[in-house]
Amino acid sequence: MSKVSNKIRILSQYFYPDVATTGQLLTDLAVGLASRQFEVEVLTAFPSYGSRIEASRRESFRNISIHRLWSTRLNKNSKFGKIFNSITFFLSVLIALLFSRSTWPLLIVSNPPFLPFVGYILRKIRNIPFIFLVHDVYPDIAIRLGYLSPKGLIQRCWNLINVLILRSSSHIVVLGDSMKDVVSKKMVSAGIHESKQKISIIHNWADEEIIRPVAKSENLFLRRYGLKGKFIVQYSGNLGLFHELENVIEAASKINDPDFVFLFIGEGGKKTKLEKMVAEYGLTNVMFLPYQDFSVLTHSLSAADVAIVSLEEGIEGLAMPSKLYTIMASGTPIVAFCDPNSDIADILNVSQSGFVFRHDDIDGFVAKLKELKGDRSLLQRMKINARLYFEEHFTFEKALVKYEKILLSLKVEER
Repeated sequence: MSKVSNKIRILSQYFYPDVATTGQLLTDLAVGLASRQFEVEVLTAFPSYGSRIEASRRESFRNISIHRLWSTRLNKNSKFGKIFNSITFFLSVLIALLFSRSTWPLLIVSNPPFLPFVGYILRKIRNIPFIFLVHDVYPDIAIRLGYLSPKGLIQRCWNLINVLILRSSSHIVVLGDSMKDVVSKKMVSAGIHESKQKISIIHNWADEEIIRPVAKSENLFLRRYGLKGKFIVQYSGNLGLFHELENVIEAASKINDPDFVFLFIGEGGKKTKLEKMVAEYGLTNVMFLPYQDFSVLTHSLSAADVAIVSLEEGIEGLAMPSKLYTIMASGTPIVAFCDPNSDIADILNVSQSGFVFRHDDIDGFVAKLKELKGDRSLLQRMKINARLYFEEHFTFEKALVKYEKILLSLKVEER
């Protein structure tokens, strides 16, 4: 007999206590669903972000059952390491589920990009429903970033697999209007006519109780690093190889004001290149810090006068930077390097909490920073606008209600 399921199994390479954004978001979601009387089980890998974090193979965390599977833990900042870690995790998940008797519905995130193929296999073999959570659109994003040929055999095979995933999924969750358009077009071109009914937009979120504005006078982060009185332009997050951040260093080289500090918080494959640029220019107004503990995050984000969000050219509709939501929660004005017609640009324009520049408009970026430093009233209005818009649109509770509605619509055959 079929009945509405209050059970869900989440598949994600990253999860608590990993510091990867995907892991933090899915941990929030799992905890939220458990608080709504869902039975939640998570299949994940051992932590691999930041410094090596130890974790047990099986763990109960806030009413969630966590099962960590073996996978390689090679350097994720190298292409080979990232790909091999993903492949071994995919194989571990597939084997674990093929030998499991559970028929719990699955929620599968798009990272690593071929993980949702597990959902297709389980749907075909055992008719297990699954939700496809799209954080990044593959192989399109790999092609745009130059990692994959647009006409090669890998691309063609990948697109065929995507059609199978999209057709067999019970529901698809995307992060914005542009991403919905991209996925809808893929489905229509593949003859999947129920695309509009199957796709929901659910933005990512931040915890409004934890991430909040902190006054400069009360900011412990500023005191700790001797940054009081400085005008801080901050990028916080993954310094990945495909993040275009060289323009920020170029801007720092054009600003001679000693009150400016360009602060990078995080790690990643591009950090070495950025540090080399700083050394070559002989800059003293750029500072690098490692990932900050989550307990420090609200202070580190609020320390910035301006926060940077960067979406690579050609990536519109293929990804949505999660840092946008935490920055707005902290009440920090944003300067975004992205397409003026992107979802990010729409959000900043409607909320009046930031400005948008193309990646090559370094002079415009520098001029705007100088203007904001000299206009504290404008900066304060933008801070207030950012937090208000976040509270209206991007709280976790709003996202959780939408996920719960989708999950409760799934039917599962109980054995």
